[in-house]
Amino acid sequence: ESGRASAGSPIGRQRLPDGRYRPMRPLLSWSSLARFTWATTISQYLWHLPTLAEATCIDKIEVYGASSAQYSKMGWYEKTTDVDATGRPIFQNLWTRHFLFYNSRWMIGATLDPSVAGVQSTVVPGLTDTTSCPTDVSKWDVWKGNAWTSTQFNVTVKPARTATEVCPASVELRGLESMLDPGGWYVDSGLKDASGRPIYRQQQNGKYLYFWPSQEGWFVGGSYTSTNVQAYSTDASRSECPTGSGNWRGWMGSTWSMPNDFVTKVVPMDFLTDTCTRDVEIENDANTEATAMGLYSKDGTVDFSGRPIYSNKMGQFLFYWSAYGDWVVGDSAASSWGLKVQSFGNNRAACPTGASVWRLRDGFTWSPYIAVSLLVPTTTTTTSTTTETRTTITQTTSSTTASTTTISSSSSTSTTTTSSSTSKSTTTTSSSSSSTSTSTSSTTSSSTTTTSSSSSSTS
Repeated sequence: ESGRASAGSPIGRQRLPDGRYRPMRPLLSWSSLARFTWATTISQYLWHLPTLAEATCIDKIEVYGASSAQYSKMGWYEKTTDVDATGRPIFQNLWTRHFLFYNSRWMIGATLDPSVAGVQSTVVPGLTDTTSCPTDVSKWDVWKGNAWTSTQFNVTVKPARTATEVCPASVELRGLESMLDPGGWYVDSGLKDASGRPIYRQQQNGKYLYFWPSQEGWFVGGSYTSTNVQAYSTDASRSECPTGSGNWRGWMGSTWSMPNDFVTKVVPMDFLTDTCTRDVEIENDANTEATAMGLYSKDGTVDFSGRPIYSNKMGQFLFYWSAYGDWVVGDSAASSWGLKVQSFGNNRAACPTGASVWRLRDGFTWSPYIAVSLLVPTTTTTTSTTTETRTTITQTTSSTTASTTTISSSSSTSTTTTSSSTSKSTTTTSSSSSSTSTSTSSTTSSSTTTTSSSSSSTS
């Protein structure tokens, strides 16, 4: 019925079959408003609106498009088991735990209090948003600074899509080597986030490379459930694999680097074949850090990329550290603590001989004043030659004894054989012996004597 409201008018009453009117209970009365209390749990709600059949909304949705103004409101939301008084579901952010809920319009806030909402569906003043699900909303307002804006951002709320792109099993983050920790090798940990994207773990120091929906990009941090990060991509490309990310920023200690400060990219891992020299030698002109100096030889192992690991007699290791893109010397090939020598080329050399600008740690800094050299030792081969000398001595003694003696001597460094033969009158005795270094042959012929009564002759 219609008409101007006045005393006795049918407005606010229900007409009965007999023509009489019965007062209707208003949807919201002043007394109900006076008794209103703010919602403190998911199951308590601000307005008691007409109950609808529970809306059939998708279980998981994704919100993006305003990360620069409402970072914590972006990301993946999952439908809770609770519904409001209108039958509309309440969603909760999987990471920030913020809520996406209905209160005459769809809102996103840290609690169910509409006064702290940071994103809300656009509604013509005086009207109510009648959409059943947040994915039905076509336009959103964003709180920026101290006012709502509906033109600066293009917020999208849509069903969350499961990532289907096949990402590399291992990747390398390049370009942030001067920041020490974020760069280097990352391997698929086998874990997936809510969208199905892989979570990578750094091979050497345990950091994680993962997608963060609120930022719409990839992060590097100590935990894949945290926003306490050391580097992140800013391109908001929402790439399914980290190799599609770009415009990385890194924490410089007191401020963030700018995207153009470094040429940063994530690429599939390069696995190398070890072609490095077997031995290298490190020395410095100050003769310090003696334990880190000297000859290093391959210890028979290689790192994740295929680069060899070296060690010296003092228990020090020469190895490649992927986060730095350099070769280093330290107490353990599995840690960057206690390093004593480091190259500073950041050139990801395949072998230590390809690294440059070697420096020695001097206290808490790397000294540019101590010259450090890495050399390939020269191998000298010595060939030993034995000269064999043979000496023959012939001696003839006096004819007065009518005897002739010949001594023949031969010496050699390799084989010795001694043989002796003595012949006397009609009796012959032969003997031979063998030794190891000298060959001597001696023959003695004594005499034949003939005696007669008149004369004697000796020859």
